[in-house]
Order: sequence, then structure tokens, then C-alpha cells
Amino acid sequence: KSVLGEDLYVSQTLNNMGILHATLCEYSDAIECLEEALRIRRVLLHPEHEDVASTLHNMGNVHARQGDYRKALYVYKDAYKIRKSRFGREHWSVANTLHNLGNVHARLGDNAHAMSCYEKALEIREKSGSNMVDLASTLHKLAVLEMNLEDYENALAHYERALEIKISQLGTDHFNLVSILNGIAQICTSVQKKNFKRAIECYEEALRVLKVNIGERHKGVADVLNNLGYIYTEKQCGFYDLNKAIEYHENALQILRNLSDQNHVDVAKTLCRLGVSYAELLQDSISTSNPIHEQSMMEKAIQHLEQCLSIYKHLVLPQHQSEHSDHTKDMAKALYYEGILHMRSSSHTDTKEHDTQALDCFEESLSLYRQIMDNESPGDADG
Repeated sequence: KSVLGEDLYVSQTLNNMGILHATLCEYSDAIECLEEALRIRRVLLHPEHEDVASTLHNMGNVHARQGDYRKALYVYKDAYKIRKSRFGREHWSVANTLHNLGNVHARLGDNAHAMSCYEKALEIREKSGSNMVDLASTLHKLAVLEMNLEDYENALAHYERALEIKISQLGTDHFNLVSILNGIAQICTSVQKKNFKRAIECYEEALRVLKVNIGERHKGVADVLNNLGYIYTEKQCGFYDLNKAIEYHENALQILRNLSDQNHVDVAKTLCRLGVSYAELLQDSISTSNPIHEQSMMEKAIQHLEQCLSIYKHLVLPQHQSEHSDHTKDMAKALYYEGILHMRSSSHTDTKEHDTQALDCFEESLSLYRQIMDNESPGDADG
């Protein structure tokens, strides 16, 4: 009996060490400890003992964090079978494993199984009502999956409910609110919803929570600033304001340049948005006779667009443009607007230099757009 007790103590210690190694991102050590704990528990305890299931569940967590989703799926399924057999279908531990199984299926692109696991986990957690934060987590995961499947109605309902629960349980400043707020805002800017007022509210709140938790100089802050800027460039949204858009994009650019390589793709994307916003502002200013210095706007627009193109051409070789369609779209857009600006410049000079530059930009932009269309068009039908 003494030996049994000591061996179980060893297995518990190894299990705990595995969890801690995983927390420290020492995954090989974590797996080694958990495998030894599992071996001892399978020898000394019943094959369907909860401690066996617990160790399997922990191993699944480690494999998932390593990105080895096939192994994670295998051990999670073993843990699920044991817990369902021992506790029945409606136990909280069954919900925990189902939730994690849903995560793995989603990572593997198996949306149907992911949805099934999340819905079962949600049903159990709804009935138990014991851990509202876990309930909100499953609602959040379900919303993300539904949004990816373009089921915006259900996604928005689940996001809003997850937000309500997490605010009630964790307060208004908790970092976990950010991804939910961003998700709601993303749906509200979709073609199906077009609720830009709610999107702005969520992005502004996400920005506030981010600054409270991680400060102002962080990529997450820059991402939200860029998203806010994008809304203010939408002419049909009711909040069209290019000066605001430029302010948000410039703040985002400053953060990104301080954080990352000057040739980083996020810098290029922000430069593209800034260049397009300056170009649009220039067009609006001329058409409405606003007192904005045309040459200054022109120089800023071209400068940002050319910097954007320089980075993308450095990052994306011509033979790989089809693999980076978003980057190629930005390049095509930047070239188009640079062409527009050269056309406008040509009206103020007697030379044909700007006309030639505009034509070159349009031809390259057209080539890229055609390439995008070819890659996105469906294959030819048989017969």
C-alpha cells in the first residue's frame, strides 16, 4: 500500500511538472513528464480512471500548443471516451475535452466536427451553469467558426452574448474582451451587416482595453487603429472622414515602424492605406475647393504608395505573386492610384512625362488585377 501511494504521488508530481513545463513552453519536457505519469497511472489505476483522462487531456493541450493537431486529436479522443464513460455525457470535464476537440478540428479545417464539438460543449455548460467564463469561451469559439463560415447572424449573437458574460465575470478592462470586440466589429463591417456605428464602438473599446493592458506601442493597437481608419474611408458608411482615416493610419504606421522591420508586410499595408487615403482626399479637396495644399497632398500620396510598392516588390517575387493575393491586390491598388496622381500632375505641366508614368502604372496595375482574376476564377468544367 505504501509503494502504491508513493507511485501515485510520483505520477501526480510528474503530471504537475508536465503542466508547468508546458506553461514555460518547454514542450518536449512536458510530454516526457506526462507520458511517464500516464504510464504509471495506467498500471496502477483503472484504465478509465479520471486521472488517466486528466493526463491524456493535458497531453492533448501540449500537442495542440506545439501545432501537432493530429496527435492532440488522438489523445483528446481517448480522454473524451474515458470521461464520457465514467461521468456521463453532461459532466463539466466532458465539456472541457469537447471544447478542446472543437479547437483541434477547427485547426485541421474540419468545420463540421468542430461545430458539433462546440455545440455539445455549449449545451453541457449551459445546463451546468457553474463556470460562466468557460461558457463564454465556447460561445466565442463558436462565433469565430460561424463567422468563418459566413453565418454572420449566429456569429454576432454568440459574440455579443460572450461579451456580456465576460464583462459580468471579468470586468470591463480584461484583455480577453479584445478578440471578442474585434470579432463583433469585423462582422458589423461586413456586407451583410453594415452596422458601422457598432463597429466603431467595438474598435474604440478594444483600443481602450489594449492600452490599459499592454500600452500604446503594440501591434494589436496598430491593427485596431488601421481597422478604424478603414471604416472612415468607406463613403457609404455614414462616417466618411478621410482626415480621421489618415490620422488613424499614421498613428498605426508610427507604431509598426517602431516595432518591426521597415520592410514588414504590415508596414506596406498601412502605407498603401495611407497613400490611397491621401489620394482620395486630394480628389475630394479639388472637387469641393477645400483649402488644402494640392502639391503637399500629391507628394504625400505618391511617397506612401511608392514606399508600399517598394516593400511588396522586395517581399513578393513575381513568380510568387499568385501565392500572396492580398499583397498583389494592394500592389495593384497602389499602382492604380499612383497612375491617377500622375494623370492629375500632367494637367499642370506641358511635358508628357507624367502621362508616360501614369500609363506605366495603369499597365502594371491591370496586369496584376488580371492575374488576381485568373487565380480566383473557377476551373473549366468538363465536356
